[in-house]
Amino acid sequence: MRVVRQWVGLLTAAEIARARGILRAQRKLDYVYGRIVLRLLAARWFGVPPPRVEASAGPGPVTLCIAGEPVFCSLSHCGTHFAAVFSAQSRVGIDVECVRLGAAEAVRAFLRPWREGAFGWRDVDAIAHWCELEAIGKALGIGLDASTMRIRFREAGPARPGVHWHPFLLGEGACGAVSWVADRPVQAVSAPDVVYIDSDHFCGTFP
Repeated sequence: MRVVRQWVGLLTAAEIARARGILRAQRKLDYVYGRIVLRLLAARWFGVPPPRVEASAGPGPVTLCIAGEPVFCSLSHCGTHFAAVFSAQSRVGIDVECVRLGAAEAVRAFLRPWREGAFGWRDVDAIAHWCELEAIGKALGIGLDASTMRIRFREAGPARPGVHWHPFLLGEGACGAVSWVADRPVQAVSAPDVVYIDSDHFCGTFP
């Protein structure tokens, strides 16, 4: 893959060591490619050279330093779609998923206790709701549990202070959602072919 060959030198020794410890070839490639894409997106978004973007090796949430300054971020991918969200002020989360019939049916069944009308959702709407839940869980650091469900489907006003989310489409066959915990908007970009997102509206394509 050209991107990996060209930019693999951006990875730290810790990231390379973690990649070598991943047994499945596709997961190893996803990890390496995702770390590279994350740096390229962050560098473009913040206007710094890619080597000025430092990332933790994981496991767990990725932490970034942009030219020495800490930045909240989240990364997700589905197939060839990689998406990242960045904020200097807000905890953030992002999720992207491919729209598949079997997955949509499973989501509708899983979410029916929280939404009686779930079985009437279109496939893309069901997957979009799932992305919202994943993104909220990442932003709050609680994962996908009952608290996440209540925030998305039942709580409002003071019971949900500062938690925001917004779904978006990733071309044909995929969708995503971004979430942030703050009173101000965050910025997001996704690759390879999708969008700039500024808070909750479409802004343009990533070159």
